[in-house]
Amino acid sequence: IVDDEGKVRRFIAVKEDISDRKLAEARLRESEARLETILDGVAAYIYIKDTEYRYQYANRQVCDFFGRPLAGIIGQHDDAFFDPATSAVLREIDRRVIEHGERVEEEEINTTADGKVVIAFLSIKIPLRHPDGSHAVVDPARTEPGLGDGEAHTLLGDQVAARHPHVGEGDVAGVRTFETG
Repeated sequence: IVDDEGKVRRFIAVKEDISDRKLAEARLRESEARLETILDGVAAYIYIKDTEYRYQYANRQVCDFFGRPLAGIIGQHDDAFFDPATSAVLREIDRRVIEHGERVEEEEINTTADGKVVIAFLSIKIPLRHPDGSHAVVDPARTEPGLGDGEAHTLLGDQVAARHPHVGEGDVAGVRTFETG
């Protein structure tokens, strides 16, 4: 309320208790940090792609392999990292996951965009199913030192998208088991 001189003499304030929301936000941040620690700590290359085949998430191993920070991977297509033939094969596999909701397990031989590195790996791609029924692709994989004869172990990471808000509806998440050498 303002007096005759235009000075505020009284005011009305409305307060809302947001303690529960702040607590929930803090718990979510803690949970996300734990998941990020796990995803970056496993010997696996885990990433998520959206329905436009763009990377939406990549763990530390993928960032190290591509030689880029996460910001340099998000939004990119496979052709930023692999040669045209490899990119075409990856797109076809991703298409099966995105369009048909298939779980795809494939051995792949991929060549980097510069042609200097040829990589063999076991790739397991699974759809991330959203409540509305749309899909995302997850590809989680790893290798461990000392495994003989190219034996690889796979880690499925279909909970990744639930922890990353930039991962949209209809995305695909996957785990790759890279066998280098």
